[in-house]
Amino acid sequence: GKNFVKKGELNFDKFNEICKEMRIINQLRNDGKCPIFITYKEYAELSPEEIIDILIKYKNFKVAAELSEFLDYGIKKVKYKFMLERMKYQLKKVEELLYSDDKSKEKEEEEEIYKNLLNEIVKMEDISFVNIAKKAIKFGSEKFAMKLLDQEKSPLTKIPQLIELKKLVNTLDICFETYDFNIISIVLEQISKKVDIMELFCSPEFKHHQQKILL
Repeated sequence: GKNFVKKGELNFDKFNEICKEMRIINQLRNDGKCPIFITYKEYAELSPEEIIDILIKYKNFKVAAELSEFLDYGIKKVKYKFMLERMKYQLKKVEELLYSDDKSKEKEEEEEIYKNLLNEIVKMEDISFVNIAKKAIKFGSEKFAMKLLDQEKSPLTKIPQLIELKKLVNTLDICFETYDFNIISIVLEQISKKVDIMELFCSPEFKHHQQKILL
């Protein structure tokens, strides 16, 4: 159609952009798995990220991945968002297991879900286990958050989150493994803001740390 338009009569960049947008809208409308009936006006009010989020919400990863490349959004971002959505769904299944009559089966299925989720997350590139752990806590699973924090190699990165979760024994174990007096001092100061420091030193669970602290 552009061959019949004289130069200056049409903004070809705008024309190409509208063609691109219509292609996206048609793909959303005609998707066989989960069509999204969206108008051009509705599409124009959404950012690429919001469109991708809608597709991920409906678990339409294939179209989300295709559009991410078409919109130059970044496939890694899509994979990350999809992983969080999947993690939320799987942790919800763990929560439902609490109502199971068979407690031995419940424990087995729970560990299987955690194992599969963790294997998927570990394979991903350029991720923060601490950030994902925060999401797991938001989704109601402190237990899985701890498994994620165990994967974090940097003590300085995961210590603040452990203190936030009041996992003080774990925190001190990691601190003393660093053999860094500055880190140990800072962490003890932070812990003292969470609990009474004297009660902490006298408690049985910290007995194996008392000598190290005094030294």
